[in-house]
Amino acid sequence: MIDFQSVREHIQELLFGSKKKIVALCVILIFMTLCAVILLSVQVSAPEKKGGALSDSDRKLVIDQPLVVPESPASPDGYSTARKTPERWSGKDVEGWFTVPDRTEIEALGRANDRRIEEIIGAAP
Repeated sequence: MIDFQSVREHIQELLFGSKKKIVALCVILIFMTLCAVILLSVQVSAPEKKGGALSDSDRKLVIDQPLVVPESPASPDGYSTARKTPERWSGKDVEGWFTVPDRTEIEALGRANDRRIEEIIGAAP
């Protein structure tokens, strides 16, 4: 159990026992407060002193030449990074890219979904 009388005596000794400790503590607190005020005033006034900062009107991009994709080993010549895709697939696209899933694939997907749902709601009350 905490002896409150002992704690009270230690606090009184710390506060009233030595004037040197109190003066030193006050000096340290005042010094720290002044440092904080000085740092805050420097930080607040710092953006105003920067004369070399660009304004929003200076940052606008002016395109005077066509944009060119830089050459790199990742993109071969003639490779397009973006294209306009049609709203619907053509019959040729469907035959080339889409495969109808069979019954076993659908059942496997269903089991995987059931496991995931069970993981999500399994611990719910």
